[in-house]
Amino acid sequence: MKLDISYNCQSKTEQDLIHLLNGLMKKIFGKGSSRMELRIVDSMILVKVEGILTSPERLLLKNSEANVELIKDYKYRALKGSRDYIQQEISSYIGTLELTEIYFDLNVVKDEAVLVLMLEENFEQN
Repeated sequence: MKLDISYNCQSKTEQDLIHLLNGLMKKIFGKGSSRMELRIVDSMILVKVEGILTSPERLLLKNSEANVELIKDYKYRALKGSRDYIQQEISSYIGTLELTEIYFDLNVVKDEAVLVLMLEENFEQN
């Protein structure tokens, strides 16, 4: 099944970052997104992601709402454990800018997430 990744971005740089981040999600979470919106604002890369739950995760949700916290915990831990890898991959694309923080929030029931990548300096100036 081919995923139709919807691009809601304004520049080639944003499109390239969407491809990079979707690939990272595949490696970290086992599945990329079906839709991603990305904006670069000063020293922040803001990303809205839809469709990141895997088939087994969706099945867990059907069986019990109690599994919401289990899935959230897994996603948060996977992201936290992959921070160095994410830093390395993003740095290879953006060059000398350092990724200082990663903020992530997930709504399992809606199958969507928000990711904020904080950079040490304004992205547009580099």
